[in-house]
Amino acid sequence: MKPNQNSLSRRLLFSIGTILFVTQGTTIFWLLHEEQEIIVRNLHRASKLNVPVESLGWFNWEIVGALFFPALLAFLLSLFVSGIAIKRIISPLYKLTTQLQQRHVEQWQPFDDDGSSREVTAITHALNLLMQKLQLAFSRERQFTSDVSHELRTPIAGIRLNLELLEQQSPQEIMPLIARLDSMQRTIDQLLTMARLEQKMVMGLQTPVDLVNDVILPAQNEFRELLQARGLAVQLFLPDSAYVVGDKTLLSLLLRNLVENSSRYADSNTSLTISLAEQPDGLHLSVRDIGNGVDETHIAALTDAFQRFDQRGSGIGLGLNIVARICALHHAKLQIKNHNEPHGLIVDIVFSAANKKG
Repeated sequence: MKPNQNSLSRRLLFSIGTILFVTQGTTIFWLLHEEQEIIVRNLHRASKLNVPVESLGWFNWEIVGALFFPALLAFLLSLFVSGIAIKRIISPLYKLTTQLQQRHVEQWQPFDDDGSSREVTAITHALNLLMQKLQLAFSRERQFTSDVSHELRTPIAGIRLNLELLEQQSPQEIMPLIARLDSMQRTIDQLLTMARLEQKMVMGLQTPVDLVNDVILPAQNEFRELLQARGLAVQLFLPDSAYVVGDKTLLSLLLRNLVENSSRYADSNTSLTISLAEQPDGLHLSVRDIGNGVDETHIAALTDAFQRFDQRGSGIGLGLNIVARICALHHAKLQIKNHNEPHGLIVDIVFSAANKKG
């Protein structure tokens, strides 16, 4: 809502106040006009009876007061009663607004209809119909991802088997193809995991997860092996524990994608840094590499599916897209930026206070 935008209740109250002001003002002026004849007769009678005219001044003001103050009181009382009535009339809209604001991503339950008015009922039914259409669209998307992933696993497994047989004849040519197939297989497995767990997250089946002891430390040996194969080391800067509400498998998948993505583009003989730190805006999970970084004009598009701005590595451009989707499911903020001391890229996941537990 715009800061200078008036609410519906204020506009209604202003309209009613304007109507009351005009009608009450018109009534007062009309009665004053009618009372002028009485005032003139009083002045004429006073002149005949030799009554000082000044003594009639209070009488004339009493007439004005008798007309003005009751009208003012009626005006203020009418505004007060109108304000209460307007508040009661539009309260269902406020309730509906609150329900909308409290909805999370992919929360499809229908909105409650209190039946207070036909207009509110029509809005509620329209919103529920929209929610049904959105739910159907998202369900079809998840089903499509699952179906495609299942259909791809079998031919990829067959191709890999044939390549392993050919590897005996020309290993130098076949090994890169096998590595590329393995990368595709991992991506398909990740998509299957996402399709399976997204529904679980949507249903609200999240649990407290310790990012330190449930996610990062259990994977540190895997990360060390991966990074050592690429001439890299890993540094951990972690507290004793750091809890968020979410899904352990998805959070592990998020971290694995961040590490794999950073390891592809980091300079050899450097370190990859994984850190957790509490800051005013929330809990920050950061993965930082040392390398060439990313062109600033490309950062906003890094999370797009199948988007690759650097052809090093065997990825297909889904790693950061999967990270972004997991962040959305956990209501976390994804920040990607270059750093200069030393030069490289830092990916920051911010879990707000609403995501934290413990």
